[in-house]
Parts: sequence; C-alpha cells; structure tokens
Amino acid sequence: MKGSSKFFIGFAGLLTLLTGLLFLLTVVELKPTTLWLQKMIIEWPDIWQYLVIILSSLTILIGAGILLLGIFKQRKAKEISFHQTLGTVTIPIAAIEKELQHRLMSQVDLQTAQVDLKVFAKKRNANLKVFATSLDQDYEALGQQVLTIAVAYLQKSLNVTLKQPKIQVKPVLGEKNVSVV
Repeated sequence: MKGSSKFFIGFAGLLTLLTGLLFLLTVVELKPTTLWLQKMIIEWPDIWQYLVIILSSLTILIGAGILLLGIFKQRKAKEISFHQTLGTVTIPIAAIEKELQHRLMSQVDLQTAQVDLKVFAKKRNANLKVFATSLDQDYEALGQQVLTIAVAYLQKSLNVTLKQPKIQVKPVLGEKNVSVV
C-alpha cells in the first residue's frame, strides 16, 4: 500500500474515531468524562459548536472521498480470460509478465529485464513498466526495440491496449540512465 493511501486511511480512521467518541460521550454517561465534557460545553458553547461542525464536515468530506474512490477506481485484473466457442482460456498476469521478460531477453541485447504489468479489468487497458540493463551504449534504440516487442506481444497477441508504457534502460555499471516513455 502506498504511503499516501496509508496516511489517508489512518487519518480517516482517527477522525472517525474521535468524532464517534465525542458524540458517544455526549449521550452515554461516564461520570468523570461526561461531567468534564458538560462543563466545557456549558462554559464555551461557541467553541464546541464550531468543533462539532468542523469534525462533522471533515467526516463528511472524507466519507465522500472514500465513496468516490470506491466508485471510480479501476480494478486490477489478476488474469486475462479468452472466451471461445470451445471454452475459456485463462492466463495469469504473472505468466504474461514472465513471458514478456523472456521475449525481451531473447530478442534484445539486455543483461537483465524486470517487467511490471498492471491490467485493468473492464477495458483491458494496461500500464507497463520495463526496467532493463544492457552493455550496449545505444539506450534509445534499445528502449524503442523493447517498446516495439512489448506492444506487438500485448496488443496484437493478447488484445491488451497499453495506456502508459514506461521503458527504462540503464547501463550495467549504472553510469547513464535513459527512459523511453
């Protein structure tokens, strides 16, 4: 999970917990806490009114954000299925990544290749990231070859549309870094 997602979920949980606890303490009577809270509400009613408005507004905004995220975030597929009259063939994404990695290693002059493929469930769109190292000095040409092979394999063979291909070819020694986006 990304750090921003962890922060957002943690903040939402903490805010919901505090708001719920505040509302619970106004209804349920726990002697020392309820007496203290009632005294504070009576002494500073404007501050408590603004505090409740702010906490409620933040809770509503966070709830709406989580709801929109749940509705509009694309689901990632773990496998691709092909339906024919004779039956259905299902291929895991990990197998497709491995096959593309072997194709790249055998057809392009690469020392290492790491393939990260994220296929989205509904429209068969995909984000592709390839990180490779090579001894060859023409990194732009290598990046274009890798992109051509990946597009040919994914779009023509598997009918997966690439949305954001990112190819990164580095030298083995780590001197120069060239990216083909």
